[in-house]
Amino acid sequence: MKSTEKKQARLVARVSVDIQNTIQKAAAYSGATITQFLVDSALDKAKSVIKDVEVIKLTDKAATRMMELLEHPPEPNAYLLRAKANYQRHINNVQHSITEQET
Repeated sequence: MKSTEKKQARLVARVSVDIQNTIQKAAAYSGATITQFLVDSALDKAKSVIKDVEVIKLTDKAATRMMELLEHPPEPNAYLLRAKANYQRHINNVQHSITEQET
């Protein structure tokens, strides 16, 4: 975290004495204050969790297959065609309802 950023939010945590002592020791070993250590550690973990959820990881083989499917998609099957027709009916009904409300 940049030290020049304006700090406007507060985080509070209650922990056991053992956990506090462990964190104090780790902060001291790393040359940081407890606050710096906690914020840096929490931010690293938060970024890691977000990356794990938001980034799709593929093998080379899977990435190649995905690109092939994007470039040459298969023909739609009956289920997809039915879903498309249902969606179009729904949109038409919504548009019709809006038009009726406007008149």
